[in-house]
Amino acid sequence: MNRIIHFEIHAGNPERAAKFYRDVFGWEIHEWVMPGV
Repeated sequence: MNRIIHFEIHAGNPERAAKFYRDVFGWEIHEWVMPGV
């Protein structure tokens, strides 16, 4: 089975959401800046 390597999380407070996912699941969160978007 292939593993998931990328998905987007839409949140009103992205810093808080990132902290939640780090703390609960131990995930690494990386912000991807897309110029012009």
